[in-house]
Amino acid sequence: MWTREHSVTMQIFGIILLVIGVAVIIWALNMNVTVTTDAQTVGGVEIPSQTVNNIGLMDDRRNLLIVGGLIGAIGVVLVIVGSVLKKPAGLVPCPYCAEDIRHDAVVCRYCGRDLARSAVPAHQEPAKAHAENGNCSLCHSPLAEGAKFCGECGAVMTQPPAGDGPPCPHCGIPAVTGDHFCRECGYAMT
Repeated sequence: MWTREHSVTMQIFGIILLVIGVAVIIWALNMNVTVTTDAQTVGGVEIPSQTVNNIGLMDDRRNLLIVGGLIGAIGVVLVIVGSVLKKPAGLVPCPYCAEDIRHDAVVCRYCGRDLARSAVPAHQEPAKAHAENGNCSLCHSPLAEGAKFCGECGAVMTQPPAGDGPPCPHCGIPAVTGDHFCRECGYAMT
């Protein structure tokens, strides 16, 4: 997918090609295609020095005009396409998947993540949560091993709630009824 940076780069490259194409055309138009002949005597008749058009130099000029025109045309196309590909105003990248979304979006239309959660105000205590299967119990975002805070919602990680089931035979922490694995050590309860 093209981003704003790609379209700006495309426009800059197009402008450079356009300038090069115009410079080649100006150089070709100012190119001297004439040559001067030496004075000669042929059969007793003296032929004076003359300035004549050289077909080879005229071919070179024509080729340079064609090349300059093509380079300039490619530059114009890149500038136009680059301006068309710019993202419309009011779009920002999604903080989760980096796709362009509206700045007032509540849910990302690409990854489906909830964007309405704002940062916790400075005067408010962060929420408390615990790790459930490697995810935050509040926002269900993945947690780093041993994380003390959720990187997504800012919740303070606490110990999981005490289980109401039998203690884990491996670590002794009470298990939650219905769990197949201990939430503390991962031991298989079945």
